[in-house]
Amino acid sequence: MEDQLVKSETAELAISKGFNAKGIVIEDGGISLCTQSSLQKWLREKHEIFVETQVYMDGNLFKHMFVIKTLLNYKIKVKSDTKFSSNEKALEKGLFEALKLIKQK
Repeated sequence: MEDQLVKSETAELAISKGFNAKGIVIEDGGISLCTQSSLQKWLREKHEIFVETQVYMDGNLFKHMFVIKTLLNYKIKVKSDTKFSSNEKALEKGLFEALKLIKQK
């Protein structure tokens, strides 16, 4: 399975929140992109925000959702009401929502 790059909106928000992963940021048309897993790891290690995906059956189709769990300062749990067609789409939205929980530096 190949690691997915985050969308430009997610990358821009991550950078504005202090994400700076040397060696794993890829330039794409002037926009710095990183992988979903590197951003997920940064959120976990730096901010103790855990972004997970869950899968369930909806009829005969697999659907995906994201869950955000936090410790210490944030003390909240966010679960998406939106259902996604893939794990990567659910993770992307979860990462974006998790970044919005970080206060400006």
